[in-house]
Amino acid sequence: MKVTLYLASPITRRPTGETLEVEVPDSTPKIASELWKSAGLEQPTLGCPWKPASDSDLFNGHGWVTKELLDPNTVGTLLKRGELSPEEAIAALDFDSLLELFEGEVREALVPPTSKVYPVPEQQTWPQQKSEAQAYINDTSATTPMLDAIAAAEGRTREDVALSILNKSEAYEQEQIAFVAKSNKIRIKQKAAQSAGDQSAILMGYVELINSLN
Repeated sequence: MKVTLYLASPITRRPTGETLEVEVPDSTPKIASELWKSAGLEQPTLGCPWKPASDSDLFNGHGWVTKELLDPNTVGTLLKRGELSPEEAIAALDFDSLLELFEGEVREALVPPTSKVYPVPEQQTWPQQKSEAQAYINDTSATTPMLDAIAAAEGRTREDVALSILNKSEAYEQEQIAFVAKSNKIRIKQKAAQSAGDQSAILMGYVELINSLN
């Protein structure tokens, strides 16, 4: 079948008014990425088989999205990729919504990796685990109720569990040192972004910060 793609600018993702005729198998889903693939085109051939409602629509990878239907994640992603300018992003959404999105991403980056894996109640036992593990290594007759419970639950010896806890504790401490250094750099860049001046400069400051985290 022959399909007409209504093209968009790779920078602004807005309609250019140009079209592209492509011949694809009849079974091809009318989704832009599938049409490109079936036609042997390389992305980003920005286009959609559906005509945009207006020149202000944006192409989101599958079809045209009007300003009213845009969500912060879509606009934020396009801005971070350089496919929208700050001015276009603010016009498409609004400054406060974008700022809230980016600040949320920064807050997520400031959460220690370990905290994303282990629940808080378990983390709260780590100091006691380390203390009992060290006590056992120093004196195998030491009273270590938590160490005993872990060893019994996992079917391991107290010594094995004690050494494992101390090894993990050392690795965690090194991770924390690296994380503190990273966090300080993030906060410095965040402060610089917040005081950049106009809204466009503030958003670009956040874009630079967030892109540096990836």
